[in-house]
Amino acid sequence: MRNSIPLLNKLTPESGMTMNWLETLRDKHADTYRHSLRVAWLAEKLTSLLPIDDAQRQEIVSGCLLHDIGKLVIPNEILDSIKPLTSKEWGADQRASSVGGVPAPK
Repeated sequence: MRNSIPLLNKLTPESGMTMNWLETLRDKHADTYRHSLRVAWLAEKLTSLLPIDDAQRQEIVSGCLLHDIGKLVIPNEILDSIKPLTSKEWGADQRASSVGGVPAPK
């Protein structure tokens, strides 16, 4: 999947942090990593239809790659749970949304 996102190959050294976070996410939870790649792939396809420049497309795709980075602080037992989350587990998931500095919507 990663090779099917051409903008990933155009990441600059400044965006190396994006790749480091992605590798960390891949090592922690492969399903979330693959989900992030699918979202980025879709974003790349959709943004190719918009009248925006490559820098803007790259920013959108990078944001999609990192949209679930807060899941790094959620235990895998919660991420992999197939039963409904308890209120405590749900709270952990909501706090993860603010890891990147943007509070989760209420």
